[in-house]
Amino acid sequence: PELYYVNGSIPSWRVMLALSLKQVPYKATRLRVMTTPKETKSEEFLAINPRGKTPTFVDTDGTVVIESLAILPYLEQHYTSNNSKPLMPEVTRKQEWTREVIRIAERENPHNIYEPIELLYLPDWKLASARIVEAYHDTLAELGFWEKYAKESLFMSGEEFGLADCAFYPILAYMIHRGLGLKKHGFSALQAYVERCEGLTAVREARPEGWEEPGKSLFAKCERLVDKNAGSEE
Repeated sequence: PELYYVNGSIPSWRVMLALSLKQVPYKATRLRVMTTPKETKSEEFLAINPRGKTPTFVDTDGTVVIESLAILPYLEQHYTSNNSKPLMPEVTRKQEWTREVIRIAERENPHNIYEPIELLYLPDWKLASARIVEAYHDTLAELGFWEKYAKESLFMSGEEFGLADCAFYPILAYMIHRGLGLKKHGFSALQAYVERCEGLTAVREARPEGWEEPGKSLFAKCERLVDKNAGSEE
C-alpha cells in the first residue's frame, strides 16, 4: 500500500501512527504544501484524490481511502491479523467498543476549538485578538474533559493504545509542540498520558520529520495576550 501524506499534518500523523502500531509496511509519499503550486493540487495527485487532500491511502488492490477518520477503521478492518495488533475492542465488548467510538468522535472538539490560535501566524493577527483569547480559554476548558479521561485509564479509552489515541494524541502533541505546558495548567494526568504514549516505540517511529526541533510557541504568545487584556481591564 501507499500513503500520501503531508509532514506534520495531524490527519496524516494519525494514519502513520496506526500503520506503525500495526507494523504495516507501506510506501510513504510526502507531498509538500508550501510550494507554488501545492503538490496536493498536481494533476497526478488529483487523479487519485480529486479533493487534493492528505492523507490518502491507496491499497494494494487499488482501493483509495481518503480522510484520516475513514482510513483508521479501514486499517482496523483490513489490516488486523496475527501479525498486526487490533486497535479496537471486539464489538461484542459493548462498553469498551462504544467508549472507543465516542472518543474518536470527540477528538475533533479540541482540534476545532484550538484552530483560531493559529491566526497568530498571520501578520494582521491583532485584528483577531479577541477570537484568539477566546480560543485559548476554550482550549484549556476542553482539555479539562480529556484530563478526566486520562485519569480513568492508561489510554483514552482503555488500558492499551487504540484508534482513539491515534485520533487524539497527535492533536495534543501538536499543541505541546506549539508551547502548551500541561503541568503548568494542572493537566498532570494528560502529562502522564503523553509520557506513556511516547514510551511506545511505534509512537516514536511515527513522529513527523523534524519534530525534535522546537516549534513556535503560540501558547506563550497567547498567554502574553491574555495577561495584557487582563491588565487593561483592571
